[in-house]
Amino acid sequence: MLEPPSPRSQGGIWAHNASEEFSWIRVAITTLQCRWITIDTEFPGVIYRPTAEAIRSGDAVEERYNVVKKNVDELKLIQLGFTLSDSHGNLPDFATEFRYVWEVNFKGFDASSDPHAPESIELLRNQGVDIEKHMAEGVNYKPFAELMYQAGLINEGMNWVTFHGCYDFAYLLKVISFEQRLPENVESFYSKLRLYFGKFYDVKHMAKFCEGLFGGLDKIAATLKVKRVVGKSHCAGSDSLLTWQVFTALCHYCYSTNSLLAEVSDVLHGLQSVTPVEQKVIPAMYNPYLEHRLIQMPVYSYGSSLSLIEYKEVTS
Repeated sequence: MLEPPSPRSQGGIWAHNASEEFSWIRVAITTLQCRWITIDTEFPGVIYRPTAEAIRSGDAVEERYNVVKKNVDELKLIQLGFTLSDSHGNLPDFATEFRYVWEVNFKGFDASSDPHAPESIELLRNQGVDIEKHMAEGVNYKPFAELMYQAGLINEGMNWVTFHGCYDFAYLLKVISFEQRLPENVESFYSKLRLYFGKFYDVKHMAKFCEGLFGGLDKIAATLKVKRVVGKSHCAGSDSLLTWQVFTALCHYCYSTNSLLAEVSDVLHGLQSVTPVEQKVIPAMYNPYLEHRLIQMPVYSYGSSLSLIEYKEVTS
């Protein structure tokens, strides 16, 4: 029988522990019914940018997708974080005092020879990403993709959550489809996403229909009074957990019914040509009755690794 990893072990998934960690991920999906997965990626920035016209235009979806494609085709994924949850919002604990969040560290990117945006790599280094350790001990892309399939992560029964997720899904699609290049157009891209990932939600896209919510992940989290409780920004495991917390808050405040949530599914921010729903208003955002529902959300205190998050239930 597998023993849950020790909270004193070093954080994240590396080549030496990838098979064991993914065995636990399979348990979370098949036994604990964790069918919601929130992802975040870290990559070497962008080296191609959209034109000013594409930024201004609401109809230049194909041009914006081409920019994503050019970057992802040429660059390499550095890190993937993901948070698993069941339909009640519970993270897996495997009968321990910890909740588990995963961070995969990839081997493949070489800062001395691979194309990248220098400021992005500097930012990742400042946030604690050890690029050299990735090269020595990271997980290769092909074995990772195989582990994803074996664990049951790639199937139509999963629900995926991202924040501004076009690059997250683009990199993940590139890796799990064993392709070097993304589909040629945005329609084919979306078809591939539906084939591999089932349903997906982009929190950035969802937030734009809610009054008073704008900006990046940390800005929206602060507006909703959702605190980052583990790690740092621009670390994939930490960002995936914060994205899941913000998604949960949005479901409380703005998308309280399945029909409302369905209207914003399967669309990625920046790669949509039409607005699927009218603007919504978060009802009484600071009403104490609603606020206590956020206070009752689990709080996770940072343990000694990003894979292991100590769990404390907070009662009102």
